[in-house]
Amino acid sequence: HPLQLVTTLNGSTLYPNQSTVGTAGTAGAKVIFTPQATGTVFIKCSVHGSGMGSNYNSIGIQVI
Repeated sequence: HPLQLVTTLNGSTLYPNQSTVGTAGTAGAKVIFTPQATGTVFIKCSVHGSGMGSNYNSIGIQVI
C-alpha cells in the first residue's frame, strides 16, 4: 500500500512537504517528511483511503 501522511484522521489534509522514494512494496521504499508544526500525523493508503487499516489510522505520531 502506498502510504501518505495526513493531518486529519479522515485523511482529507495531506501533511506538507512529504516525498516518496522508491515504489511501494519494494525494498527500500519510504516516505520522507520533516515535522513542520505541532500536532498529530496519521498514516493512510493513497489508493484505498483512510479506511484502509483503520487500526493503524487510529494511532497518531505526536509531533512536539
